[in-house]
Amino acid sequence: MIRRKARESALKLMWSVERSALLARIGAATARAYWRLRGADRLIVDATRTSRNLNAIQVYRVGEWARALARNAALRPTFDALRLCPEAATATARSYLEPRAEHDLVAQSQLGMLAARQGHFDMLAAAYQGRIDAEMNRVIQEGSHPEKRLPATAMADLERVVDTLTDAGLRPYVVSGTLLGLYRDGELLPWDFDHDVGVGPGVDVASVKAIFDEDRRFFAVERGHCVTVRDLQSGVTTDIFVHFERNGLFWKGTEIHEWWHEPFSTVEATFDEKTFLIPDDPVRYLVENYGDDWHEPKPFYRTTFDTPNRVYRQTPEALIFLGELALQSVRSGDRFAAESTIRSLRDHFAVELTTPSILPAHEHRLE
Repeated sequence: MIRRKARESALKLMWSVERSALLARIGAATARAYWRLRGADRLIVDATRTSRNLNAIQVYRVGEWARALARNAALRPTFDALRLCPEAATATARSYLEPRAEHDLVAQSQLGMLAARQGHFDMLAAAYQGRIDAEMNRVIQEGSHPEKRLPATAMADLERVVDTLTDAGLRPYVVSGTLLGLYRDGELLPWDFDHDVGVGPGVDVASVKAIFDEDRRFFAVERGHCVTVRDLQSGVTTDIFVHFERNGLFWKGTEIHEWWHEPFSTVEATFDEKTFLIPDDPVRYLVENYGDDWHEPKPFYRTTFDTPNRVYRQTPEALIFLGELALQSVRSGDRFAAESTIRSLRDHFAVELTTPSILPAHEHRLE
């Protein structure tokens, strides 16, 4: 905190000295002296003298970067200092970056930036490919919101809910994201934040809630045709979807969504020495729920938009959900969510905006 405030104060001072050419030269000289004393590479810092157009702020940023190089400290993922780095210092900068590039993706991209300045874009493209792949793999492993991940007790929590339903005479089976993780990966999805369990057809929603109302380990809330159960010890929630049959198909849902499936029976399957009931044709079920590429992890998958068998129910809750999400998305500048929610409002609730639309022309709309 103190270092950050000192850095901000120094930058503000340097902005103030840019009011005259003389003060600008004094400011640049002061920045060079400051970073030489702080252990920055002298050749890189002194090379800023050859760039007459660099102001004190810019010299400061080059010096800050030169110190990180010299001290083998963490590099900021920015191209600003590299853009300002004098040509005379390029070889020195490369000598610091090359040994780090194999294990430091930021150093690799900065090395690529130096090469791109000389017209070699392939190294820079490869560097960003590596950094983006690494970040995507991190999200696949941890999720985009790792703070919402299931705890280490998640499998035991799932078993506790399943056992409670079984003891009450029901035949619960795992569905949706819980089935996807267990069947595809042999474990629960690392980025998931709740469990998905199915019961029925032929089961009453109120009776499912009553099972958990009588058990002090849980707190249950009815959400349309789904009962959400919170384990009061672990805090983990489980959505228990009561399935129904209509027009020769099964469907499950909340007050907002419905998901439709071909009818299925259930069979036993063992994952990590734990046995659960699952749909008898799990591949067909997962294709219906996640598409033909269900076996490939999707780090930014959003149930609200990406589930092939999802429809919005004609309920006030669904309209409110989409309307509020659209407002939130527009305010935050999230174009993908804004386009998706506005399209869903148009297609499912005939909401036509009179303001200029962010959607493409009708013949080019993605359905």
